[in-house]
Amino acid sequence: MKKYMIILGAFMMLLFSVSGALADGSVDDNSNDIFHYFVTGGTGGWEGSTTKSNIDIKEISYTVVGEQLTLTLKVYGTIQNSENIYYWASYNSTDTNYWMSWHNGEGAGIGRSFGGGSGSFDYDPVVTYSGDTITGVFDVLGDTSNQVLYGYAHEYTQYGDATKEWWADYAPGSYFPYAGLVDDGINPPTPPGNGEEKPSGGTTGGTPGFEILTLIVAITIAIIVLRKRK
Repeated sequence: MKKYMIILGAFMMLLFSVSGALADGSVDDNSNDIFHYFVTGGTGGWEGSTTKSNIDIKEISYTVVGEQLTLTLKVYGTIQNSENIYYWASYNSTDTNYWMSWHNGEGAGIGRSFGGGSGSFDYDPVVTYSGDTITGVFDVLGDTSNQVLYGYAHEYTQYGDATKEWWADYAPGSYFPYAGLVDDGINPPTPPGNGEEKPSGGTTGGTPGFEILTLIVAITIAIIVLRKRK
């Protein structure tokens, strides 16, 4: 009887760990990969720029714990509350999309899912910033097993006017929408046709095998106890 109780206890440990398991994923982005749109004599063009750490994205990540999904965007510098700077990040899963933004000291975001043919939404996520990181906390609305993370940061000389001088960083860099137009030899891959596809060369994923690891630990404990009782 004690033997069966020990084995049952091991599987109860597994069940508890799975129900409270933490899922996560991230996309890292290189430093000094800012692109600069300049205007000279009424003609515009793209070049590389390495001097905008406050919009230079370092990482976009997400974490799911229980019924909450936390989306973060981190830069190499410091998040700015500027009228001319706009930050944006998204998490796309099989049937769900979450996005958040930060501009001029205010955060916004939406979570939406159409799994099972019916829609569910989170119109009021909590979006905050601190230091180098913007954080959005959403209700979990759908599947979180497959993810694509994407984001960008823009700095304008006149907000929203892309005909004047401005700077941009995209994470992953394969989403840079003006590929092939940069004239200084820095040419990121042509971006996918839409923002829902997995970025080429992007690193998505998280902590596979978390539940398996817990099972191994639980079974190992059971085996050790059983051996001692023989």
